[in-house]
Amino acid sequence: ESDVLTEITDVDLPSGVHSNCFINGRTVYGINDGTFYISAENDSGNIDALDFAEAERESDEGVRVFAWGEDFWYFGTKSLEIFRTVPDVFPFAPLLGAGQSEWAGCAARFSVAGVGDKVVWINDYFSVVTSVGGRPEKISTHEVDRDIEATLKAGGADDITAFSYDVEGHQFYYLRSPTWCWAFDFATGFWHRVKSYLSDTFKCGYYTYCYNKDLLLDATDGKIYEYTFDAVDDGEACIMQIETSPLNAFPDGYICDALSLDIQRGVGDAESAAHVQDPMILLKVSRDGGMTWGREYSRSAGQQGKYFKDVRFNRLGGCNGAGMAFEISFPEPVTRAVFQAVADVRPLRN
Repeated sequence: ESDVLTEITDVDLPSGVHSNCFINGRTVYGINDGTFYISAENDSGNIDALDFAEAERESDEGVRVFAWGEDFWYFGTKSLEIFRTVPDVFPFAPLLGAGQSEWAGCAARFSVAGVGDKVVWINDYFSVVTSVGGRPEKISTHEVDRDIEATLKAGGADDITAFSYDVEGHQFYYLRSPTWCWAFDFATGFWHRVKSYLSDTFKCGYYTYCYNKDLLLDATDGKIYEYTFDAVDDGEACIMQIETSPLNAFPDGYICDALSLDIQRGVGDAESAAHVQDPMILLKVSRDGGMTWGREYSRSAGQQGKYFKDVRFNRLGGCNGAGMAFEISFPEPVTRAVFQAVADVRPLRN
């Protein structure tokens, strides 16, 4: 055993390795032509030229091999084949009935991640899909698909990375590129954007659980962060933001007399700085369906223990037929939650 990284130099391993995985004591090397080679047991650097097989469901190129339980999944550009250990013969054989072609290919090899009992990836239709046994089901929205397609068409397939993270019964799938980041919560079935301060994307692109800690790796400078409820974003603001869809009344528009928010109240930290002792909620209003945004309003979320604090924004003005949209922000490092919002509106014209 050694802590020194050693390059694999076995001449029996062909060039064009796109990925590898470790399963049942062997390292599996996926090759661009759709074949895969396996190492000797517990010796990743020892490869026999005859120890290879091919994913044969489609004549497509190989993209990613991914170990999952007792199997490894071989993703091609247009197909998926699942291999399982078979005693007394070549160590792995296709799992009958598990391979798929329609919707099962992989367009971004680093998008593959395991979440709970599921595997998630970007398929060859540029959508995010999930599967338990090889049969993909789409989970991405059109907005997520548009971001994915723009990055892939710009040649950024290898710039997209994914990881999973579990917290308090919520299983998250994070999907990141240098220009955007989305996270899917399997507990709620919703996507949300993830951004670092003053950025359009999340700074971290890789995750592991190690030393009893949730660790994240910065995708730009190699810094390692611990993911905790108590930490801020490397000393920077960690802002929670909610942007609603337009509340419209086409074609006449309306006047909004008030917006009331049902939030987690009394969350101020009496031991912290003044702005955290009495944390604020910020509101911006768009009166043209989200195209432009007006001035910023603020209200207190309540000092520690003040659980009956009302959060209400009055006299928000009128809008055209495109309707109003609301942007709600929580900039302070306290517990933050919005349970519901109610807008009091009346017609602009009778």
